[in-house]
Amino acid sequence: MGCTSSSEFKHETAASTTAEKPVNIKKTFSELLDFITHENEYGWLVPKNSKDINWDAMMNYFAYLDPTISKHVVECCDDRRKRNLMNWALSVKGGPPPKLVESILKFSSEVIEQKDEHGRNSLHYGMRFNSSIENIQHLLNTNPSMEKDHYYGQTPLHHGIRWNESISKEMVRLIVESNQEIIEVQDEDGNTPLQIAIKYKRSEVINYLFLEALSEEACSEFVIQKDDGGNTGLHFAVQVGLSLRVIQCILDANPKAVEERNNDGDTPLHFGIKNNKNMSKEVVQVIVEASPKTLLEQNDDGKSPLSSAIEGESSDEVINYMFLEALSEEACSKFSMPEGSDCESGHEFSMQYGLSDSYKIMMEEYHYYLLRME
Repeated sequence: MGCTSSSEFKHETAASTTAEKPVNIKKTFSELLDFITHENEYGWLVPKNSKDINWDAMMNYFAYLDPTISKHVVECCDDRRKRNLMNWALSVKGGPPPKLVESILKFSSEVIEQKDEHGRNSLHYGMRFNSSIENIQHLLNTNPSMEKDHYYGQTPLHHGIRWNESISKEMVRLIVESNQEIIEVQDEDGNTPLQIAIKYKRSEVINYLFLEALSEEACSEFVIQKDDGGNTGLHFAVQVGLSLRVIQCILDANPKAVEERNNDGDTPLHFGIKNNKNMSKEVVQVIVEASPKTLLEQNDDGKSPLSSAIEGESSDEVINYMFLEALSEEACSKFSMPEGSDCESGHEFSMQYGLSDSYKIMMEEYHYYLLRME
């Protein structure tokens, strides 16, 4: 920014006396920024650790701001990242003291609508860096925009769920209660906040959205809603290894989720087997029991979940379950018939669709697998 920095001692001295008030907007902004930022090894401004910031001295400095320039100072932005003072303060993990947020908003409520180089406003920063509930509430009281940024196409809710590993149910609740429609918004990859929560294993957020925020009808729709790759929430849930409880919640919301295919023709079972070597027998069992025929269905590469399990080195427990329990001849005869089928029984259906032949082929593969393991 080309502004001369001052030491904290100088700031505190100025704050405790009636010294001459600063008159240069850019210089004053730079001096306030010195409290909360420093340059990293690459010359970029980055936030300091909260424990290294003298928030009281910064508040005192605010008390002596010239009223004629205070609004302009807090709306000033750095040249590179285009962040104003509020956004920089909210970039500190855990956020600034609520009194500082109040002071900035008192000078100008418009600061929360100012966007940085990526199109993010103060609510994006507050959600991402785990600011206090009180700070988030202060921001929401000024009716901030819930618009998407232009980097990932994320609303503040998407952004917080994606980047804040410590995001709380209470924080999400505040956003949802202020704007219910935000739950339905998709980012540039086609993900809703629920899909982001599933993808990044935000269990507390998932439970809140499933059990409190979303109606039963909405849950049924959201769990089969697809991103740009055709993946549903269940695809991501089995990929990242979410708990059996979450998997069951998804299936309870919409049992048809097990049969949804992505752009590669993968059902959730295919997708989980291919991308999660630690997928448990219990999760596989719940999916198979919901739709047994998914075990033998092929994706666009002609692979069944069984083939993928062997090629992808799934656990012995999963492979043995598939061959010795899920694909027993008795199990094959009980496969559910699709709607509109003219078959009179599950056994007839299994014969018509070649499941008995597939079973023999798969048993040959299993025999080869056992030989390879010896």
